[in-house]
Amino acid sequence: MRLVSPLILSAITTCLMAVHVMGGSPAWILTTTSFARQPVDFLGSDEKGLTVQTGDAAPVLIPLGQFLRLQRIARRADSVPVAQPDPATQPVNTFVLELVDDSRYPGAPVLSDGDRLTWRSRAIGDIEIDLRSVRAIVRQPATDRVSTDSPVVPTRSTDELQLVNGDRLDGIVTDISPQTITVLSTGQSINVPLQSVAQINFSSLTSETDSSRQSRCLRLSLDDGTVINSPTVVCQEAQVRLVVDEVPRKLPLDRVDAIEQINGPMVWISDLTPKQSEQTPYLASSPSRMPAPTDRRPTDKTARHDKNIIVQSRSRLVYELPHGFSKLRVGYAMAGDRPLANVTVKIWLDERLVHQQEDVVAQQVNPPVQLDLNGARQLTLEVDYGKNFDVQDQLLWLEPALVR
Repeated sequence: MRLVSPLILSAITTCLMAVHVMGGSPAWILTTTSFARQPVDFLGSDEKGLTVQTGDAAPVLIPLGQFLRLQRIARRADSVPVAQPDPATQPVNTFVLELVDDSRYPGAPVLSDGDRLTWRSRAIGDIEIDLRSVRAIVRQPATDRVSTDSPVVPTRSTDELQLVNGDRLDGIVTDISPQTITVLSTGQSINVPLQSVAQINFSSLTSETDSSRQSRCLRLSLDDGTVINSPTVVCQEAQVRLVVDEVPRKLPLDRVDAIEQINGPMVWISDLTPKQSEQTPYLASSPSRMPAPTDRRPTDKTARHDKNIIVQSRSRLVYELPHGFSKLRVGYAMAGDRPLANVTVKIWLDERLVHQQEDVVAQQVNPPVQLDLNGARQLTLEVDYGKNFDVQDQLLWLEPALVR
């Protein structure tokens, strides 16, 4: 498995500052360790935490130990639209660089030198990345990618090229340029035109992909799909300053859609890779999806919930529990208005059944389950057939999380 870049894993030393949204609806949804959501104006922060304000109430300091996420729900009325890149200056071949820490950089390759890749990010310019921290390079807009019914990431001993014509080539990627990908395969060096590449999956023998294995950092999600993990982020006077590959970067605050603390007081289970994923429909086939970015809680219309996991009966998701967490918190509800849906929900810690609820139906929201882990090493989230087999049985695991 490939190693995560030490820069991304640097300890968080973050100070956030932001412009107060004057005279209008709050611009952000704040989520804290209480899992309560609240519309707020984001005023700024220092090493003690983040300062937010609700309406005319006094500003409140949220310690970093209680901060999970800020998600934009409105933009400033006086904000200037972000200038879009000139299509004439953009590369013909546009890809997304996906790192093992879930960072994403839309753009194109510039060159590679040994284990270092220079990548032209459309959001922040040229960056230099250790190839051992790269999971994949994916063409955009996406061509037909090889898919599976399981979210489990396979272990690879070699790199794999998927071509736009459906062919595959296994080997070791030795060079990347704006024109070609060079692959050492069966003793031969093969040059593949970049325009014919749909996706490159890199060897994962030394990778550690789960966010639970990272050090604390902040994750910024931008309006073009860019996702950046940075040990330092400063937002001041409508401008974001951060560090990527030990180089200071700048971008407009208006481009930021969300700010999230990674590996802080809790970890979202949807960010972990399951050890095992079983999907056994009774009548049809529907794979697990995680996260479920467009699904909402049946009673909450304020923001999307992209930490949910959506499954169909019968399903079993099995996770190895990382060290350092004491509690499990998870809710569940049927997805949408499905009058025939009926399932049994089960939660296992190791071999112990610690929660079971029969006759879970649509329009029913159960209170979140909170359980002590008590040193358990394995978590299983199970959705079994109910009274109507698997008819309309799609269930949302609502923001399952491990809490320290």
